[in-house]
Amino acid sequence: MSGTASLLRFDLSRDKFRILVWVALLAVMVVGVAASWDRLYPTADERLQLVAILSGNPALTALLGPLTNPLSTGGLTAWRIGVGIVFVLGLVNIFTVTRHVRAEEQSGRADLLLAGRAARVAPLYAAVGVTLISSLLFVAVGTGLMVAVGLDGQGSLLFTVMGAAAALVFTGVAAVTNQLTHSARSANGIAGAILVLSWVVAGIGNLQASALQWASPFGWIAKADPFGGNHWEVLVVPLGLTAVLLVLATAIQGRRDVTAAAFAERPGRAAAPPRLRGAYSLAWRLERATLLWWIVGYALVGVVLGVSRESLIQFAESSPALTDVFTALGGSGAIVDAFLATYIGIGGVLATFFVVSLVMRLHTEEQAGRTSLALTTRTRRSRWVSAYVLLAVVGGVLVLTVLGAVLGIAFGVQGESFLDDVRRLLTAAAVWLPALIFAIGLALVFVGVLPRWAGLVWLVMGFFALLTELGPVFGLPSWAVNISPFSHVPTLPTQEVNPVPLLVLAVAGLVLAGIGYVALQTRDVRN
Repeated sequence: MSGTASLLRFDLSRDKFRILVWVALLAVMVVGVAASWDRLYPTADERLQLVAILSGNPALTALLGPLTNPLSTGGLTAWRIGVGIVFVLGLVNIFTVTRHVRAEEQSGRADLLLAGRAARVAPLYAAVGVTLISSLLFVAVGTGLMVAVGLDGQGSLLFTVMGAAAALVFTGVAAVTNQLTHSARSANGIAGAILVLSWVVAGIGNLQASALQWASPFGWIAKADPFGGNHWEVLVVPLGLTAVLLVLATAIQGRRDVTAAAFAERPGRAAAPPRLRGAYSLAWRLERATLLWWIVGYALVGVVLGVSRESLIQFAESSPALTDVFTALGGSGAIVDAFLATYIGIGGVLATFFVVSLVMRLHTEEQAGRTSLALTTRTRRSRWVSAYVLLAVVGGVLVLTVLGAVLGIAFGVQGESFLDDVRRLLTAAAVWLPALIFAIGLALVFVGVLPRWAGLVWLVMGFFALLTELGPVFGLPSWAVNISPFSHVPTLPTQEVNPVPLLVLAVAGLVLAGIGYVALQTRDVRN
């Protein structure tokens, strides 16, 4: 297609730093996990004991899939990090496609580009090319490092290829969602929701050992069985599905007008009603759809997880040995609490990214020039900033409340202590509020003090999440892991609450928010 090669080179020049950072992080994650197994569990007996422990944790089974090759370091590595690779690479692919397709149309640059000799589908193909090249780079670097630490070459290659191919499915998903909506945020939101839903589907399939494992990209690495059977034929599934999605996206892109979408945008009113003539109401109007999607998504995940209570208890009671273990820990409720703590922890981390996205809307509006326009009216700068901060606080509280309440209700109606379950799970979700406050403060500092580098807040947040997850794997000291604010949040309902770290985290967030707020009041507005 005319213009695709030139546009691909341009997109790669824009994204080269992002690509190198993400490929390096993912490769280090894989090698770090692989190197940790021989250090932590060097003998076959120790690994069999580990399998006995892991087999009694359905939360890990749902999250990571079945462990099929426990005696193989490569098999343990593929089981431990495979889902994470697909999740992170999938998100990177979604954001990449949207940044180069729908975001370019929103900004008006796509009109200028297509006024020349570039084909209508050139931006889409160039964006897909960027994700393909970054995936190939991950395969090359990841495979090389895995072989360097002593893992089997064929198994290493199959693992990285399957992880990259499964993540490429979400390139196709994003290519389609970019044709459906008028805004980049909506395109990312729908594609991200599909990614999370497919992860939930894989989790249910893992618990039930059913065909649902085939219905999600998160189950395909386990089906390929790297370092075991090495079933290369499974690669046909992600490549075929990606091809179908790209054909669909190409058909829509070639027929629609630039900036248009398959779902027509409703015309607005000639004049805004009184309730939309303030900064707070405008922020709510712009972000209400995103907030609604998050609330619905958390509610659906809560319902899906809530209906699994009986299967979890049956799982715990299926083995006399497991029954004895969990009786000592507090009965079948212990396995349910471990399951809930895992998912509420994930929900809390995702909620911090959600509130950061709301605060970062200040940066987006400023870069687009809309902040300057708003401040030429009677709108005060303090109200403009506080509108998005307040929305982030309220939105974060709402999504955590929905997560805790829906899980509590779904689990409570199946047990004998309805009110107690609701109370416990609402508390488990509420302890993430200090982390939300810290995330909001951190985002405000970047937007207010470092507006040119505001996008780095996502890298910092990702670093915190990875440090919490991989710190123990690398054997990092507790002080290093505690750099992450997420590590100070107790994993209820399996732990006791220590209010001191939560109070310190909240105060630190308020201090950061104050610094960012003052900076936004005093510096010049950038365009």
